[in-house]
Amino acid sequence: MSDQRVLIVDDEEPARQGLSEVVASWGYLTETAGDGREAIERVESFAPHVVITDVVMPKLDGFKLLAHLRTEQPEVSVVLLTGQGSVDAAIRSVKDEGAFYYFEKPIDMRRLQLVLRKAAEYSSARRENELLRRQLRQYGAFGDMVGASDAMREVYTVVEQVAPSAVSVLVTGESGTGKEMVARSIHFSGPFRDKPFIPVDCGSLVPTLIESELFGYVKGAFTGAVQSRDGLLAIAEGGTVFLDEVGELPVDLQAKLLRAIQEREIRPVGSTKRIAINVRILAATNREIGINCWLAAKVEGRGRCNEG
Repeated sequence: MSDQRVLIVDDEEPARQGLSEVVASWGYLTETAGDGREAIERVESFAPHVVITDVVMPKLDGFKLLAHLRTEQPEVSVVLLTGQGSVDAAIRSVKDEGAFYYFEKPIDMRRLQLVLRKAAEYSSARRENELLRRQLRQYGAFGDMVGASDAMREVYTVVEQVAPSAVSVLVTGESGTGKEMVARSIHFSGPFRDKPFIPVDCGSLVPTLIESELFGYVKGAFTGAVQSRDGLLAIAEGGTVFLDEVGELPVDLQAKLLRAIQEREIRPVGSTKRIAINVRILAATNREIGINCWLAAKVEGRGRCNEG
C-alpha cells in the first residue's frame, strides 16, 4: 500500500467521492474537502503529496487555493480540474503560477493516473531535498559552505531566504571569506539551479573591454569587431551572472549595469537597439560601498565559509 496521500477538493459531493474512490483504487491514501477553505485545513492535518482541485468553488476557488499552497506548502503538487470556461486561466496557472497539471472535464482517467504518479514522485523528491537541506544546516553545512558557528548559521538563514527569489544580491566580506561560495549556494539552491552560473572577475577585466564583455557588441563597433558577439548577460539567459569584486567596475559602467538590472534590458556596444534579458545578478565586493536600490539583500562574509 502506498503511503502517498492525495486530497480531492470539489464542492460537488458525488464528484469528489467518486474521484476519491478511483484514486484510492490506485493505491493512494485519500481525503476530500468541499471547498478551498476546508482544503487548507485538511492540508495541515493530512499533509498530502498531491491536491486535485476543482477550479470553480464557493468560498475559496481552486486558483486561490493554488496561490495559498504555493506560498505556504510549496512541496505539494497541485492538479487543477477545469470546465471549458476557465481553460485559459488554468493554462496560465500551469505556466506561471506553479500548478503541476490541469485537466478539462470530463477527466481522462488513464492520463490522470499517469500524471498523479509523476506529481506524487515530484512532491516526495521536494520533501526529501528539503529534509536533507535542514539536516545539512543542523550539522553545519549548506551548499559548498561548511561551518557550525552562529555567524555561519546566520549566513545559511539569509541564503535560504533569498535563494528562492530572483532578487539581485550583494555579498560583502574580506578577501578569502568565501563570497563566491555564498553566491553559488544561492544560485544552486534557487529556481535557476539548472541554468548557467557565470562568474566574472571584474578586477581582471581590461577596462576598455568590460562593457563589451558584459553587454556584447555588434559587428564594426570597434577595431577588431569583425562579427557580432553576445555579452555575458545575454549568454546567461535564464541563469545567474556573478560579478566578483563589482566595486572595481568604473563608475560609469556601474550606472549602465544598474539601468540594465532595473529595466531588464541591455544595449550592445555599437547598437541602437535594446535587447531584453532574463538573468539574475549576484555581486560581491570586499569594499565598503553604498547599497543601491537594485541590491535587495546583503549577506555578510563573517568568518570563512569553509570554517571547521
